[in-house]
Amino acid sequence: SPEQTLEAVERDRVTWLAMVPTMFQDLLSSREMERAEAGSLRLFLTAGAAMSVRLKRDLISRFPHVHLFEYYGAPETGWITLLRPEDQLRKAGSVGRPMLGVEVRILGENGEVLPQGSVGEIFKRGMPYVEAFFKNPEADAAIRRGEWVTAGDMGYLDPEGYLTLVDRKRDLIITGGLNVYPSEVEAVVAEHPAVRECAVVGVPDDRWGEAVHAVVVLRDGPPTGPTGEAAVQDPLLAHCRGNLAGYKCPTRFTFVAELPKSHVGKVLRRRLREQLLAGMGAETPVEGR
Repeated sequence: SPEQTLEAVERDRVTWLAMVPTMFQDLLSSREMERAEAGSLRLFLTAGAAMSVRLKRDLISRFPHVHLFEYYGAPETGWITLLRPEDQLRKAGSVGRPMLGVEVRILGENGEVLPQGSVGEIFKRGMPYVEAFFKNPEADAAIRRGEWVTAGDMGYLDPEGYLTLVDRKRDLIITGGLNVYPSEVEAVVAEHPAVRECAVVGVPDDRWGEAVHAVVVLRDGPPTGPTGEAAVQDPLLAHCRGNLAGYKCPTRFTFVAELPKSHVGKVLRRRLREQLLAGMGAETPVEGR
């Protein structure tokens, strides 16, 4: 728990913590955080999911003496990029530049190398990476293009060579023929002061094919009744419409006490989508687009 983590930090004079963003969020939200000194800490390492810009700001503000590093990689590919402390706010939203000995390319649907700023599938070359899946040549073929390997993530490189993740290929929402990357919507929703965390998934829609559905954890807990939901949903939708193209804005909101997560704190999107599909009809679609 966050309380046990803080207790261990102070008792054992821990100098660095490696956690997923959700765990850092829980740490900052802990009732013990106000009194915690944690003066021994020198380094934070985060990976496993994108850390929101607001969480980075909050973490740096609360622990100005701690150096924050963000690492990107996957079991299939090994490490790929690193975002250093001096770039956390200057390049907020990026996961950094390729690590020593690693090359990164962005490839299109036909395997062509895409120019800077164009979204495509992220491939890396360089050690370490998985040599082969055990007795699974189909899985090998799916992640390889010669010496280059991929984890199936989408992203783009900027002119300075910094990589920005957009989303996993399988999480892409196609609504009315237009692509919506959940992470972009999540980043906007998470900036609203009432929101603790959120996840965005695509759900079936008769008109658009898929609809953008936001599942939100509020700082003050789920609202009570339709009136309470409307009091939160309306300003949240206005916030989204002020920061996103219309087709990217959620057409449904669900407010929950917590998101389904793995044992390491990653949001389980597939389970979340299954839960939403099982309860479809409980939420009223938002008017407009």
